[in-house]
Amino acid sequence: MLIKQSLSEQIYQYLKKDIILQKIPCGSKLTIKELELNFNVSSTPVREALTRLAQEGLIDFSANVGARVCDFTIDDLVEITDICEIFDCYAIEKAMGSEQFGGLLNELEGALINHEKIIEDNTEEIGEWYYSNDFHTAFYNYIGNARVKKNAESYRAQFSMVVAKSSYFETLRDTLFEHKLIYGAVKEKNIGKAIFYLKQHFENGRKRILKMK
Repeated sequence: MLIKQSLSEQIYQYLKKDIILQKIPCGSKLTIKELELNFNVSSTPVREALTRLAQEGLIDFSANVGARVCDFTIDDLVEITDICEIFDCYAIEKAMGSEQFGGLLNELEGALINHEKIIEDNTEEIGEWYYSNDFHTAFYNYIGNARVKKNAESYRAQFSMVVAKSSYFETLRDTLFEHKLIYGAVKEKNIGKAIFYLKQHFENGRKRILKMK
């Protein structure tokens, strides 16, 4: 049975997607009154959605002042990338020991297929976030630690906001190649090799980030 999302959940998901894909750019002001009108709702679900976005570090929100989408510097992004690497190294090792290892492989394969499709279609409208991010977050579904998963997803969302501002689309082939190396090591159940390729992937990512300056 499908569970209908609450109004606040729907607003949260809609705003989060548009913020990450930069349809609502960094620095943009979000007013509760305008959001009430746009979604045709009362202030309560709007405030609840904004509170969640603020908790994830995507916006700055004050109940009396309003909200503004966070604007990250390159230095911020490098720090966020360091944190993502720490979380991912933990997650990949835990996930590879999961009793549902087959499910992990299926999710990783699905992310790789979708990643290839966006390259073939030569479109960045949907955003690199869905394809690169899905590969990384797949590991968190198999670690049995909801707190780590929640915090990691928040940092990856912040990372994706800045990526969406750049010409990152042109690096998709490099990212896909690196993901395939990680996947191959995971499939072999070689934890050492998987973490080695993961760390190499993050190091290459830092180099790409610094080119954004």
